[in-house]
Amino acid sequence: MTRTVKLAVDAMGGDIGAAVTTAAVVAFVRDNPHVCVDLFATEGVLDGYVDKGLLGDLDGKITAIACGPQVDNNEKPSSAVRGKRSSSMARAIEAGSS
Repeated sequence: MTRTVKLAVDAMGGDIGAAVTTAAVVAFVRDNPHVCVDLFATEGVLDGYVDKGLLGDLDGKITAIACGPQVDNNEKPSSAVRGKRSSSMARAIEAGSS
């Protein structure tokens, strides 16, 4: 029996942001049926993916989670995690450590 693996992913990371990260997560989950992903993003960012059903054909294996303020490129990650507890970065780290 294959064990289900659950991942927490911050979709807002990188220079390009959620578009590339979300596409990669969808492809990864399609190729790895034993994986489920909680996908964290600033509120509203993933609405287009959900509305168009781009996450819905994976039988609930990807859960889009709306988060608070975005972490800016000029912010130190450690400061952002402490100061923006509802950001996608902080929530993904918290989910991954629980």
